[in-house]
Amino acid sequence: AGKKTTDASESTIAKEVGAESEASQPQATCQPLLLEESLGPLNAKVQGRGWDAGGLVAAIRQRQLFKPAVIVTTSLAEKERRTSYFVTRYHARQDCAETEKAMEQDLGLPAGSLIIYCPAYEPHVKSVETRVLVEGPAAKPLWRHPLFKDEARVLTDKYASLWKLYVFLDAALFANPMIRQQVAK
Repeated sequence: AGKKTTDASESTIAKEVGAESEASQPQATCQPLLLEESLGPLNAKVQGRGWDAGGLVAAIRQRQLFKPAVIVTTSLAEKERRTSYFVTRYHARQDCAETEKAMEQDLGLPAGSLIIYCPAYEPHVKSVETRVLVEGPAAKPLWRHPLFKDEARVLTDKYASLWKLYVFLDAALFANPMIRQQVAK
């Protein structure tokens, strides 16, 4: 078994090799996700947010991850010209934490059960900002190159459309459709 012949199919070879390697290799053990001594600094980071680092680590180990309850895309936000409003209001960590606490209190949710994630909105693709020699001795951004201008616009539009604001809910609360509806409002 495990001997490769010229007329054997790939699946037969894979089965034979897999059988040999399973029998000959010792079982691997997983290291804990975080050592207990690491929880102190992590607790310090999440303090004031209503979270317990040990509880977060246990939830991750049990695959009880936060689920996205609300997703706001640029196309939805731009219908009302709200992308800059969302970024201004929710990108700064302190403002976001205050909003999370207020939403949890308003909805009667446990502390630390809701997370707002709002990345910065940077609709410019860095690669089109690369300086190149277009004409003359001075380097200019690639998007100014006459042959690349239209493609740069397309890339910038595609990149901008990737922006999303998320409101995540604790997995146990996410299972309740009424809570998801309340959060969406």
